[in-house]
Amino acid sequence: MSERWKALVVGCGRIGGTFNEGPGDPHVMTHALAYRRHPGFDLAACVEPDADRRAEFIRRWHVAKGYATLDEALAAERYDIISVANSTAAHIETLSRLKDASMRALFVEKPIGADPTAAAPLVRHFAARGIPFAVNFQRRWDTEMHALRDEIRGGEWGPLRTVIGRYMRGIVNNAGHMVNLIAFLLGETPRAVAAQHPRWDGVPNDPTVDARLELTDGTPIHLIGSEGRDWAVFDTTLAFAKGEIVIEKFGFQVRRRRPKPAAAITGVPTLDDGAIVETKYGEAMLRALDEIRAWKPGMRLVSDGENALETLAVNDRLRSMALARRNPDHTKEAK
Repeated sequence: MSERWKALVVGCGRIGGTFNEGPGDPHVMTHALAYRRHPGFDLAACVEPDADRRAEFIRRWHVAKGYATLDEALAAERYDIISVANSTAAHIETLSRLKDASMRALFVEKPIGADPTAAAPLVRHFAARGIPFAVNFQRRWDTEMHALRDEIRGGEWGPLRTVIGRYMRGIVNNAGHMVNLIAFLLGETPRAVAAQHPRWDGVPNDPTVDARLELTDGTPIHLIGSEGRDWAVFDTTLAFAKGEIVIEKFGFQVRRRRPKPAAAITGVPTLDDGAIVETKYGEAMLRALDEIRAWKPGMRLVSDGENALETLAVNDRLRSMALARRNPDHTKEAK
């Protein structure tokens, strides 16, 4: 891996750089640390209109150049890969500005944008240009999630009975991770059935809601919203005939639980406490960069624009359902 790719990070907020304290962190949770740690990349520059945030990003990640606008950065030099890590509301504008920019690859934060109809033509545009369009649903690059997928699809756990997920901070933003992961594990994107009880816990125009989805065979999926301003949660439980898989602590841990005789009630099976495995979630963004560098025409990335569009369509539908149920003119609820 002799040639190092020059990377530009657009957006110096949480996923861009502040979810990590600095280069020594054990888990790679930001675009900045991914580029700093991967041997095939150099973090060349950043874009951030907020001067203080830009200066802090430059200091924390030892970046040589910082720009207030994307136009300034593109005029200054060429980049091999560009991370779109600014706010969701700015993604469509940013991707539109990059339509004709010279690059080898894009690494885009989820969701691609606030509007599925605006996002789809952009995904197709970059595909037509032959530019890989990676979307940062990190858990798809976690090797432990690949092991779970193979166990589930191989029949080791028997028929699926239900899925229950707990999340916070937005049905599109954070619950998008959950729906996308379920689709990856089960091989099918669930359809939106119903959503209710929208409440706002910190993400503009994206309420946290309680929702029901279904697979094609009618298997139910329940998403339960929590208040993100209290404390954070992202847990997914998949219940099967032969036991239960619990993806805990945001995906850093997996618990596999199997049936056993109940201690107190004769003849009633229950589940054991489960064997806990630490996942490779903290390395997932590095695996994403491996795949981006290895991409060739005709290949599909494990998390690309097409499956991200499927997720966005489902979760945006749930958002609309919940807001319409609360107020027919749901635009009044947006904050």
